[in-house]
Amino acid sequence: MRELEEEWHFSSLIKIFIEKRIYRNIEECTTWESVIETIDAGLKPYKKRFKREITRDDIISLTEIKIKRISKYDVKEQDEKIRGLEDEMKEVANNLANIRQYTINWYKDLLKKYGKGRERKTQISSFEAVVASEVIINNQKLYVNREDGFAGFSLKKDEFVSGLLRTR
Repeated sequence: MRELEEEWHFSSLIKIFIEKRIYRNIEECTTWESVIETIDAGLKPYKKRFKREITRDDIISLTEIKIKRISKYDVKEQDEKIRGLEDEMKEVANNLANIRQYTINWYKDLLKKYGKGRERKTQISSFEAVVASEVIINNQKLYVNREDGFAGFSLKKDEFVSGLLRTR
């Protein structure tokens, strides 16, 4: 729920910052502090709309919005996003208020999705059944040094003969 509230908060901040053209007020600012103060002052009339206090970090994140995003800003799209977040927050709040029924429904959905007719197709086996020497052989490559008459697994500079990968 907290994540949804944070996303709603920042989406609403961006919406006001761009729609009310608060970003234009910072063009004449000469210091970083004056930029922060100007944005804060621009947001002041809208602070009552928010569910939590607007922090300095929120304001700093507004300064990081790229001009490209501001110029392509779509009011309707942002409104839909905020409405969608509000609907999702209501749904989560309802699910939390009715956690027992929500949990029962969730398990019923799991049974429908993974229940009868969808049994496990893989085989569960223990590691004791795995023979270590077979694993090593399956992962080794054989090299040969014909000049000196050596063959082995760590002669990587020499001629590769074959991988001893076994297929079953």
